Amino acid sequence: MRKKIVIALLLLVAVLSSYFYLKSLSPKVEDGTKTIYVTIIDEIAGVTLIDKRPYETTALTLGQFLDESHDGMSVTISEGTFARSIDEINGLYSDLYSSTGPWIVYESPNNQACALSGFCDAIDEVPIYDQDHFIFKYVDSFSFE
Repeated sequence: MRKKIVIALLLLVAVLSSYFYLKSLSPKVEDGTKTIYVTIIDEIAGVTLIDKRPYETTALTLGQFLDESHDGMSVTISEGTFARSIDEINGLYSDLYSSTGPWIVYESPNNQACALSGFCDAIDEVPIYDQDHFIFKYVDSFSFE
């Protein structure tokens, strides 16, 4: 009986240690003013509307940044069942309920959280770091690579 208790305690310690170790690896939200870069591409028309334009922000998440007013950039966001989503960006309208699009998708070649996940999560779950570059694409087809 005593041996089973010791094994159970060791397993508990191992699980808790693993949890806290993995939690320490996740990116932390960065306070203060940051410069981030935004690119908006209409892939359907083959036009780049904004090409790596710098924006100053104190927002902690991508969603907070998109809620702010920015010169040369307009965004409409809606509250979904599970998360908020981008309905419109610079006159490009997304149809999230259509199986054929068009959609607004986004990615970042250098955001830590997107890199760890292999994709950018919901806008309110993506922390912003100084020098991040977010690319918004207006598409009628896409695949996860």
